Amino acid sequence: TTQLDTTQKMANSDIRRRSFHASFQGQGILGGAVEPGEGDGRAIASSVRQSFLASVEDLPMLDKAEATGPVIPASASLPEMSVKAIVLGAILSILLGAANAYLGLFIAMTVSASIPASVISMSVLRLFKTSNILENNMVQTMASAGEGLAAGVVFTVPAILLLGEWKTFHYFETLCICVIGGVFGVFFCVPLRRAFIVEERLLFPEGIATAEVLKVGNAQTSRADSLLRGESGDDGKKMSYMVYPALFSGLCKLLCSDGLFLWNSNISVASFVGRGILSFGASLSFIPVGVGYIVGLPVAFVMVAGCAISSWVALPIVAAVDGYSGDDPVGAAGDIHGAKTRYMGVGAMLVGGFWALWCVRKSLAGALRSSIAALKRGRSAVSAEANTPRTEKDMDIRVIFYGFLAGSVPLFFLFIFAFNIQWYISLVMVLFILLTGFLFSAVGAYMAGIVGSSNNPISGVTIATVLCAALVLKAISAATGADVAPVCAVLIGSCVCCAAAIASDNMQDLKCGHLVGSTPWKQETMLAFGAICAAFVMAPVLNLLNDAYTVGSSSLQAPQAQLVWSVVLGIFNGGLPWLFIGIGVAVAVATILVDQMLERMKSSFRVPVMALAIGLYLTMDLVFTIILGGLLNAAISFAFDLVKKKALNPDQVDAERESSDMNGLLIASGLITGESLLGIAMAIPVVATSNADVLHLVNYDYYWPGILLMAALLVGYFYICAPKKFWRSLKRSSR
Repeated sequence: TTQLDTTQKMANSDIRRRSFHASFQGQGILGGAVEPGEGDGRAIASSVRQSFLASVEDLPMLDKAEATGPVIPASASLPEMSVKAIVLGAILSILLGAANAYLGLFIAMTVSASIPASVISMSVLRLFKTSNILENNMVQTMASAGEGLAAGVVFTVPAILLLGEWKTFHYFETLCICVIGGVFGVFFCVPLRRAFIVEERLLFPEGIATAEVLKVGNAQTSRADSLLRGESGDDGKKMSYMVYPALFSGLCKLLCSDGLFLWNSNISVASFVGRGILSFGASLSFIPVGVGYIVGLPVAFVMVAGCAISSWVALPIVAAVDGYSGDDPVGAAGDIHGAKTRYMGVGAMLVGGFWALWCVRKSLAGALRSSIAALKRGRSAVSAEANTPRTEKDMDIRVIFYGFLAGSVPLFFLFIFAFNIQWYISLVMVLFILLTGFLFSAVGAYMAGIVGSSNNPISGVTIATVLCAALVLKAISAATGADVAPVCAVLIGSCVCCAAAIASDNMQDLKCGHLVGSTPWKQETMLAFGAICAAFVMAPVLNLLNDAYTVGSSSLQAPQAQLVWSVVLGIFNGGLPWLFIGIGVAVAVATILVDQMLERMKSSFRVPVMALAIGLYLTMDLVFTIILGGLLNAAISFAFDLVKKKALNPDQVDAERESSDMNGLLIASGLITGESLLGIAMAIPVVATSNADVLHLVNYDYYWPGILLMAALLVGYFYICAPKKFWRSLKRSSR
């Protein structure tokens, strides 16, 4: 054990405590792995809040779980990569990867799959005679890899379509980008695991939360036969918190204007006010409610604030200056946003991406030094020792080296033959991918260790990658006269984004494995296998969604991909609205200054710049509904605070709060997953018949059924998650 002086211990304790509270408050943005992940926010952090805060008070350098050792000691050997774990993990990787692909294109965010996958795994594997915590961890590891890969793909690959290089998503090329980028991300995780988890011992809040969920399930193995007897075991009850909301949200998706059209699911109104335009929009989809609950009120509020600046300040001013007129204010507002005001979000995201890199510059340098030292040794010194504990055996460094070689060669030829790129430009691209891939994977992994994957601005990091690649390639073109197409920068960004998203999300899984006692090399192998499984379905899912809804349209905005397309095209061809990009940069700088001031004041409320940037970029109908989920989260928390003040046993209230947080997270995950999967399923008949209205049974263009269902959802959500004593106190007060 490394001996540190008292000052260093106290500083480390303070950093960890503030980092945990940052994740608990939901500060940052789902870059997604929404990144707008990618998204457990307050709900995840709360599930381990009490044990973690107790641990940092007594153990400045170790959380409680690490101090007591892993659940399964290194001396024990249990099945991990079993057939049932691989099959279930592959299925969940494909399903949750597809669902997050739709979610990322629809609302610019993805949500963490770890805890929902853990609950599903514990429920399913208990149907077998034998199962253990390590198998459950392998299942959630594979599922998380699918979700992380989906984030990397949908944030970048659709930009190739928007550039006009493809008419459809080419299966082989998309598969290669997904597999190579995803596996590279896993390889980058190997030296980073030791640097960040073993040596620096970063927090990784979602990893700790997932480990706590698995520990609870492991402690209840005596009930393993209850499900076979038809009894409602605890995991079966937890499963119902996902299944019923998924069925409800899926049914409503089928009945609304996206399906049978029993009501219109998108409220969009606008009016000419003088020479300007004032607009309002709200989606009656349940996906934004689930996302808002996960990210919490602070992030949701900042996103709505950004949208308000774009829609209620900038848009009316632009309309008044340009003199828009006519009979369609809604269409005019959409045209202004698409052509001008949304580029404020572009400028803000660029600043947010570089600010994220600046914030981790010192720690990143340390991580790079540790990782390069491990690579120079030719083989990890830890893995080379014969007496290395099972829980410290990483993937052999020689496997990683040959893996990079095996991936780089086909990538080199793919760029040449599939995209008609000169061989020396292709070589530069591959080297750039390896260099920046490791750099930004380390950035993403480190930020995930501090604020969690859900609050990790992967999209900002991706934009920084694409911008740097575009500038380098254009400089090479100017110096050599080579014909370098904008798609080259997008291809670099696609591979790097897949690697960074995988590294960011899956470091949480490796942290979880470190706490429960998994074998690292087996978990790293399962990460790669999970990414490969999801890669096989990405192109078909994207083609299905594009044929049914059209990527880049109002139905499937693909904000990050449009942002990548705009930046690359603007650098190579010019024509970007630099005035609005500059305004976005100024707004982002002001936001960072305000956020830093709030941090120095030790305020519990923060203004994450990437949340504001996404609010500036997205349309109001998507952003406005997110705040309903954030308000719901805050209302439930407020109810618990009221009950705790009057409670004779506050610890009991805290225990109920933790259970409520987990239930709320599962409900949100169910709402998101159910609607996302049905959105993909509904695209099948649309594509098969080439008729976008094939499912429309009627055409009732009114909103009240959707509004009533939304109200019923919010009331029911609050009723399930609010403390039981809160309702009793209301009954007493009514008497």
